[in-house]
Amino acid sequence: MTAKVSVEVVFAAKSRCDVGGHYSRFDILQLLVNKRPLNRVLETGESGFTAVSAEESNTGGALTIIPSADGAGRDGA
Repeated sequence: MTAKVSVEVVFAAKSRCDVGGHYSRFDILQLLVNKRPLNRVLETGESGFTAVSAEESNTGGALTIIPSADGAGRDGA
């Protein structure tokens, strides 16, 4: 199935959805893309994960390693 639509129709529809232009304001809406590679496979049976607070991870400050319940961090320290 194909359709032909003019650009003017698309812009008119978008302006009806966002009359005030809030989504184009950088001080209200921000899109962040994480391009770092993520581990998609984790081994089962691993004990201990490192907990990090949201404030530390968002500010770029120093991170504190919090041991798991068994007393060991992920690296076994």
